Amino acid sequence: MAENFLALDRGITAPVYYGEFGMAHTILKNHQLLASIINDSAPFKDKVAVINLYCYNCTTPEEGASNWALKGIEKDILRYFLPLCEGDFTLFDLSGDEQGVAPYRAYGQFLIIAKGQH
Repeated sequence: MAENFLALDRGITAPVYYGEFGMAHTILKNHQLLASIINDSAPFKDKVAVINLYCYNCTTPEEGASNWALKGIEKDILRYFLPLCEGDFTLFDLSGDEQGVAPYRAYGQFLIIAKGQH
């Protein structure tokens, strides 16, 4: 799949692509999955954005929302990030160099918190 994407890019050469290339939490940690391969390939070296989604009080008729991929930082999400959420969806940019952001950056550059979605 990565080879197909890179071959397609050689013909399109768009400055930005949007798409879901696997589970966000694996991109920075597992270097054998699609998004990681693209992230480690020129011209995309370190340019794949990792966007994690944390669901707070979200449900579906089939099953409850799962935040297992963010379990390692869930306490901090509830303590520090959730109180800053004013709407149904809040985007946090964790790509900066601030010292306090470093523990969260290992999970990705962005975090979206969805509240009360059904």
